[in-house]
Amino acid sequence: MKARHIILCVICIIAVAMGILFFCALEKHNGQLAKIARLPDVALITVDGNEFNLSELRPERKVVLLFFSPDCEFCRKELKGILSHRGKFDGVDWIFVTISPIEELMNFLSEYPLDSILGAKVCLEDSPELFMAFDVTSPPSIFIYDADGTLEHYKRGAVSIRTILEWNR
Repeated sequence: MKARHIILCVICIIAVAMGILFFCALEKHNGQLAKIARLPDVALITVDGNEFNLSELRPERKVVLLFFSPDCEFCRKELKGILSHRGKFDGVDWIFVTISPIEELMNFLSEYPLDSILGAKVCLEDSPELFMAFDVTSPPSIFIYDADGTLEHYKRGAVSIRTILEWNR
């Protein structure tokens, strides 16, 4: 009988601890989303060395931020799909962001010409600030903002081109 009470107490303690951990994780997630609910006012450097601010993008256009790494197979598959459907993204400003070295990126762009997409900018992030702001721990990650700069869709991890096309409607 006494052992049964001890087991019940242990189970209750574990359940309460798990509830607290879940609540803390949910609060962190919601706080992170609140930071990026609107397109942030962030300066980026394009691959050709020009600086621009996300707030300077053309109004009335969707903005897609895609964090990638040239050596990521999931990124390559996702980017290949985007390149093959580039004509279906009128009214979209693509911002491709990587923290990879410039040499690696330039080799990658010769195979995946992301800068050939109308309205696209390929950016180098020399510090992990932007990745941290968007809680990107490993690419690919995609964030789609509507024409008013409000976050519509996001996914950390690979996304099919079909899903990206659906989100673009």
